[in-house]
Amino acid sequence: MKSKFDLSILKTILETTPNPYVLKDKNCIYVYANKAFSDFLGKDIQDIIGKTDYDLFPEEEAEKYIIGDKAVMSGGEQQQEEWKVQGDTGVKWLQVLKTPVLDKENMVVGLLCSVTDISKLKRSEEMLHENEENFRALIETIDDIVLVGNPDGSIIYSNPAASLKLGYNQKELCKLKIIDLHPPYLRKEAAFIVSEMISGNQDVCPLPVLGKNGNLILVETRVWLGKWNGIDCIFGISKDLSKEQEALQKFDQIFRMNPALMAVNKIPDQTFTDVNDAFLQTLGYSKEEI
Repeated sequence: MKSKFDLSILKTILETTPNPYVLKDKNCIYVYANKAFSDFLGKDIQDIIGKTDYDLFPEEEAEKYIIGDKAVMSGGEQQQEEWKVQGDTGVKWLQVLKTPVLDKENMVVGLLCSVTDISKLKRSEEMLHENEENFRALIETIDDIVLVGNPDGSIIYSNPAASLKLGYNQKELCKLKIIDLHPPYLRKEAAFIVSEMISGNQDVCPLPVLGKNGNLILVETRVWLGKWNGIDCIFGISKDLSKEQEALQKFDQIFRMNPALMAVNKIPDQTFTDVNDAFLQTLGYSKEEI
C-alpha cells in the first residue's frame, strides 16, 4: 500500500523549530523562509521571499554566499559553511548546512539551507583567543624567567627574559630540560624540591640557575602543573634576585662600615638581631653578648 505523507506536518516542524531554514530555487531566489530565519534577520517574511542575497546582505557578503550556493548545486553534494552576517540586530555567526534539492529525475532544482546560530560559541572562542594573547603578552614582557616543560621536564617554551638572563636562545633552551639549568651538583636537590612543590609540600625552590656563560643567577622559583596548547605541562617562573641581592650587599656594607652606632631590633620584644662594628667598638660589647 502506498503511504501518504502530509506536507503540512513538515511545514509545521520547520515553522516551530528554533533553527532558521530557507529554500532557494536554482537562481538563488528565496522561495521559503521559516519564522526563525525571519526573526534572525529581523525582517518580515514578505521582505525575504522572492529576494536574493543581494537584497538582504551587503554586496560583498551576498556575492560570497551566492557563489557557495551555486557550487553546491552544481556539485550536487551537501556542504557546510560558516557565515559572518551583518543583520538588522548586529553581527552574528552562522553555521550553514546546504543540501541540494532534487526533482523526480534527480536534477538539482534548488537548495535547502539549515542555519545554526553559533555567535555565542564564536564570541567564546574570540574571548579565549584574546585571553590567551593577553597571557602571552604578559609573559613575553615580564622580567622574570618563564619556562614551560613537558611532564618529563623538557623545555617547550621560554620567554624572552629567559634568553636574556640565561644567555641561551629559544632553540637552545628547547634542547634542554629544566633541571639542566641548575649547576650539576644541585640537580638532584632541585629535582627533589620540584617534586615536593608539585605535591604541595613546598612553595619555593631557592636554588640558583646556571647561565650559559657559567655564571650563577640567584633566583626564587615556583612551579605548578597545567596545560599548554592542550597538553599536560609544568610551568615554572623564576624571579631574578640579583638586584635584591646587590641592594642587600650595598646596605650591608653601609651598615657595617658606618661610623655611627647602628642596630637592628626585632619587634615587638625589641631584642637585638644585628649591630654594626661601630656599635661594638664604642660600647665595648662583643656581638655574642649583644
